Amino acid sequence: MNLEQAASTLSNSLSRILDFRRDDRFLVVLGEFKIEEKHKARAILETYLPEIWDEENLHSAPQSIDNITSAFGGINAGQELLTATFPGEGILFCAWWPWRNGQVVSLRIGVINRNAEETLTDAGLSDVMAWFGVA
Repeated sequence: MNLEQAASTLSNSLSRILDFRRDDRFLVVLGEFKIEEKHKARAILETYLPEIWDEENLHSAPQSIDNITSAFGGINAGQELLTATFPGEGILFCAWWPWRNGQVVSLRIGVINRNAEETLTDAGLSDVMAWFGVA
């Protein structure tokens, strides 16, 4: 499975529990769900994004992962970055951000390394928007 296929399949699976919209602040797509859907969302994400980064193992992450977390201002307790690397294509990622109220979780999904870049870009956002059906 290539990056686009994985992203499209992930989008189809997640669309059962949440809708996505454009997030210009971070150049990703953004979706939120109620905490009751946590286990369902997590199972879907881990199927397509098996690499999990948190505040405990981030120190051993490659530079590309550090670039992603830096773009989000780092990772705090309870937050994670789930990723899948597609050699020669890029890294598909999801920032798992539980809200402080304990009732909602935000997902920010994006891609880096398309066209040999290691930062979040408008081109990457355009790709993700197309894969996730965001106008």
